[in-house]
Amino acid sequence: MRGSVPWFALAALGALLPYGVFWPFLQVKGVDLPALWGQVSASPGSQFFAMDVLVSALALALWILRERKPVSRPQRIACLLGLGLVGVSFALPLFLGFRAQIEEKGVGAP
Repeated sequence: MRGSVPWFALAALGALLPYGVFWPFLQVKGVDLPALWGQVSASPGSQFFAMDVLVSALALALWILRERKPVSRPQRIACLLGLGLVGVSFALPLFLGFRAQIEEKGVGAP
């Protein structure tokens, strides 16, 4: 399963790195969504990144939902949960890792 390993490693990084940066905010403010949104929309630069991630998340969600083969339904659900709870940086490599894993088994992806 060598081809899927880099994808799963990137998924781990995609969960750890963003939460590593987000952790200090959580320690100070807790789950304060208005304060978070205030910081996200504080400057045009941060708004750019927020909109970029939002559009990427929507595109990935559509891809995951429309992908019937080769990724199984439980794997698609795991990717959607990861997208909602962590973000694109985790869900995209996880999804690609599942696809690569199936290709390695010989099922083949489109």
